[in-house]
Amino acid sequence: MIDLNILEKGDNYKDLKCSFVIFVCTFDLFGEGRCIYTFENRCIQNLDLGFGDDTTKIILNTNGTMDDITPELKKLLDFIDGKEPGDDFTRELDEEVQSVRKSEKWRLDYMTLQMHYQEKFE
Repeated sequence: MIDLNILEKGDNYKDLKCSFVIFVCTFDLFGEGRCIYTFENRCIQNLDLGFGDDTTKIILNTNGTMDDITPELKKLLDFIDGKEPGDDFTRELDEEVQSVRKSEKWRLDYMTLQMHYQEKFE
């Protein structure tokens, strides 16, 4: 779907822009204890042969046990996992979250969106 929005009909495949798809999970999808899993499209028969679409998929795990990310990203993942803010960025993010939670307009927009999703589901 991302590629469809980047390329127009008749455009060259090589004109695709670099794209990142980032998932944040509160569980370890692969069970290896990593905080980050990064995937690129590669040929199974020859791992040195890339697909050339410059698409990277990153899965972040809030419960990773390895020391494989920056301290700043670790604080963000901890915050997402429900821990107290651990630096200026997560404190600022927490303030924005609290502001949105108190906003009547945001609450109405959210409920309207939820009702729309429920109608589609039914």
